[in-house]
Amino acid sequence: MRQHQGVMDQPKSLIERERGTLTEEGDRRDCEPTIPCMWDDVMVQGDRTAGVQTPTRHTTAIRDLPEDKSSSAPEDRGMTRAAVSLSSAELSRITSPSARSTDSFLYTPALSGCSGGVFEILARCGGERLRDIYHPHRKKIPTFDFVTTPTRGTVSEWLALLPHFWVVRILDIKISLTSDLSIVSRDLASESITVQSDAEVGSGALTSPCLLFITAVPQICAHEYSSGRANGAQQCEPLIYSPSPVRPNDRAVGLVMEKQMELGAKVKIMFRMKSYAEQNMVRLLEEVFSSSIALTAVRRNMGKSESQMDIMEKSSKPGKRRWTVAEISLSVLLLLVSCALAGLVVLYTSVVKEQSNRSSVSRSSTREGQLFRSNLNNVCTTADCVTAAARLLQNMDKSVKPCDNFYQYACGGWLERHVIPETSSRHSVFDILRDKLEIVLKGVLETENEQDRDAIRKAKTLYSSCMNESLIEQRDSQPLLTLIESIGDWPVASDDWNSTTEEMWSLEDTLATLTARFHKKVLLDLYVWTDDRDSRRHIIYIDQPGLGMPSRDYYFNDGNYKKVRDAYLHFMFSIAKITREDRNLTQDDERVWEEMMQVLELETDIANATSPAEERQDVTVLYNKMTLGELQSTFSLNGFNWTRYIQGVLSSVSVEVQLAEEVVVYSSPYLEKMNDVLSRHSARTMQNYLSWQLVIERVNSLSRRFKDARARYRKTLYGTTVEDAWWRECVRYVQNSMENAVGALYVRETFAGESKRMVSDLIGKIQKAYVETLEELSWMDAPSKEKAREKAMAIKEHIGYPDHILQQSNLKLDQEYAHLNFSEEHYFENILENLKSEAQKSLKKLREPVDPDLWIIGAAVVNAFYSPNRNQIVFPAGILQPPFFNKHQHQALNFGGIGMVIGHEITHGFDDNGRNFDKDGNMLNWWSNYSAEHFKEQSQCMVQQYGNFNWKLAGGQNVSGISTLGENIADNGGVRQAYKAYLKWVEMEGEEPCLPGLDMDHKQLFFLNFAQVWCGAYRPEYASQSIKTDSHSPLEYRVLGSLQNFEAFSEAFQCQKGSQMNPEQKCRVW
Repeated sequence: MRQHQGVMDQPKSLIERERGTLTEEGDRRDCEPTIPCMWDDVMVQGDRTAGVQTPTRHTTAIRDLPEDKSSSAPEDRGMTRAAVSLSSAELSRITSPSARSTDSFLYTPALSGCSGGVFEILARCGGERLRDIYHPHRKKIPTFDFVTTPTRGTVSEWLALLPHFWVVRILDIKISLTSDLSIVSRDLASESITVQSDAEVGSGALTSPCLLFITAVPQICAHEYSSGRANGAQQCEPLIYSPSPVRPNDRAVGLVMEKQMELGAKVKIMFRMKSYAEQNMVRLLEEVFSSSIALTAVRRNMGKSESQMDIMEKSSKPGKRRWTVAEISLSVLLLLVSCALAGLVVLYTSVVKEQSNRSSVSRSSTREGQLFRSNLNNVCTTADCVTAAARLLQNMDKSVKPCDNFYQYACGGWLERHVIPETSSRHSVFDILRDKLEIVLKGVLETENEQDRDAIRKAKTLYSSCMNESLIEQRDSQPLLTLIESIGDWPVASDDWNSTTEEMWSLEDTLATLTARFHKKVLLDLYVWTDDRDSRRHIIYIDQPGLGMPSRDYYFNDGNYKKVRDAYLHFMFSIAKITREDRNLTQDDERVWEEMMQVLELETDIANATSPAEERQDVTVLYNKMTLGELQSTFSLNGFNWTRYIQGVLSSVSVEVQLAEEVVVYSSPYLEKMNDVLSRHSARTMQNYLSWQLVIERVNSLSRRFKDARARYRKTLYGTTVEDAWWRECVRYVQNSMENAVGALYVRETFAGESKRMVSDLIGKIQKAYVETLEELSWMDAPSKEKAREKAMAIKEHIGYPDHILQQSNLKLDQEYAHLNFSEEHYFENILENLKSEAQKSLKKLREPVDPDLWIIGAAVVNAFYSPNRNQIVFPAGILQPPFFNKHQHQALNFGGIGMVIGHEITHGFDDNGRNFDKDGNMLNWWSNYSAEHFKEQSQCMVQQYGNFNWKLAGGQNVSGISTLGENIADNGGVRQAYKAYLKWVEMEGEEPCLPGLDMDHKQLFFLNFAQVWCGAYRPEYASQSIKTDSHSPLEYRVLGSLQNFEAFSEAFQCQKGSQMNPEQKCRVW
């Protein structure tokens, strides 16, 4: 099957159908936060009576409100109540550890020990609705557990997520706990906090310490569970922010009060700060607490940018003499006289210097005012900017230096916050976007609409039949038994297969049936596609087949591969055994095991005959055109009748072939080895193998006991312990089977038409950047550069979706599925109907002209593609979403996201495979010998670079620099072209305002977003599979390899020569 290069690997079902896979110091500007709205007050209210209370209802702070509730929020511009009432049962459910959800904006961990607390937050913010500010896009801000050690960097890291800080004036707090320990706090501006306890506290610590955050920022206000413990101590920490805009480099980022409350002990308040003068600290504290607290400040040296101050309340000591009224009055009088004398001196001096200083002061004030306004205007505070900044900051790990490991720097936070679901073998940004897309598709497929056109109704019927699990269970194995009878039976699950049957059996006819009726390529992969050497016509291709296990390595290697092989054999045995049972045949486990062992031996021989991926990189070597007659004489395959087989396949679409019919053999070495394979195995074993290959793909469409038989194999192969929700399986199947119908539903639901124009504009800019890049290449001569320029500018683009799928008057969509008839009661048969339709649609093309406007993939796909035969790039609607693209987000992020993907796909036209095709999609050598030779030299550098990446997760195997070369060339070229196009955009449009909370310039933001679209984690089992089957390098090395080769990255982050991210030797092709 032909391959369309892309930016990410696709789900297996898509691969089987189309094999499509996505597959100097920089300018720095101070980014000072601004304050778009100020809070008038934030009040924490509660019952003012002392003692412990046990209420029947609990009120917790601002949380992720359900849509139906938030939509009815009052529209007043004043006081907004931001509280949610919860019953005890609801609070227990929501706050349990198992309820933590990445879909929530903020989760509330366990509150055991705090369950008796009652409080609510009332706030007013400059006429803005609190709900709209707090929760603009349903994103989650991460929280951290604070411990009593104030030197941890947690505070500044957490505060970096928040663009605006305000003082919180806490007027009153009352927290009561059901654990017999209560903390009663009145006005924090006066009196100390006391701890009351009716319980005897022994040597053991409280098991459920409570941590309370009171904040005045729009984003967050929540309870948190503290992991810190002190002997018999209860912690409650209000979090307080600075009252004015702060400069990240030289002002306080925030303050944290830590109250270590031991029974009967004084209260110690510790403040964490950054480079803040002592006098300012005292002034700030007095402003916050509105009191004349006597403060003693002790500064400790904490390094260049951090210090710590211990501030103790000064208690009145017994016996200390108080001043009399007369003494106080006399002191005040003396102070006033001194101030008057000092004032006269100052007045005289100021009069003398007034004239000379006036103009200077005026100029200075003007400059300061302009600078202040400039800093305010240099920060973007829109909801999109705040959301983008929060996402970028959440994903980062600032404890890692960007020049040491930029992937860990960019994605460390993401990796820490995301756990691979039990249902998944890999979890990445791509996978999260696909999950969200599937949720959208579930909604539209389950929505009834009388206005639906015929194609849409059929898609919904197919989905409904899949969701009818009770009927699937009721039918059990009956559909499978009917299926195996239609292909000449499954000998191991039958007592009727005998010597007579074997003599009548025909390998050619069985293979033809599998190909034409079930679109199943076993032993041979026959398909119809565009002729590589003539893009105007279709031709028959014959290639080596796929295997039962993911790659040939599973059949020979030890370690995890052997475990998978053993699980695969047990899976084969279990299904054959169940089938015999359901046919009421005598059970003979020893015989079944022996026959399935023979099938595995045959499959191993077939795997051994196939060529590894590293040997199939040069399409010009693979392409071998001959007539049908020449095919018969060259590859006899132990008497195999090629004409009978091919005619048997094409007769299903009424196409006749003659011996002069041309075919392209893509697998000459495989066919040469198959003579020996076929001669070593009996017809019975061969039929068992063919039947098994058909059965294995239908197991998931049967009842639960068949799926359970597959569970051990899947766990060993992928590392997953739980199957996906069945609705997801149904959504994926309908999506892959009826791409355009489902694409129409998705586009109508989510896609903005304006995005097509914006992405098209980006494509044009990056095409020009690629052409300009050609002039930088010393290894390529002028004639070859001109041909490359022509091809780049001739690339055809498909963006979002084909127009006809939304045009109600256009019947093309309905005609595409006119021959399909689905039943809501027969899911299994619906699948077979689809398989037959797909096979016939492909085979019919042999006598049809090539459609140059054909979309090679549907709209509801999170991926992008390049087709060398069409010189076409495709960007489906599914990938045109954050973090890749958002018409409202910074262009640095768009160029670093979808811009890099565009550059990646363009570069596929010039990688080790695409470079063999001209601007019209014909395999034609347009290179000079000089340029071709130097291309190979440049490519070899990357082969060695990526081949040296050792992936510990995959058992310490090295990445294959050969099989991943095409994708690595595309990654390197893509980021280089996107960056060049972005700098050109900045030159024309100017720099954009900084993102809040991010001390990064626009160049660094480009590279940060580029890296973060590749954040992801693998299970070890899937890593072992991916390193052998995926044409892309592992996610981490896609980032590291590309940026290590790019000088502009090292300049943006000032990486020293010879550092990990700025090696001496760099590789570059484009």
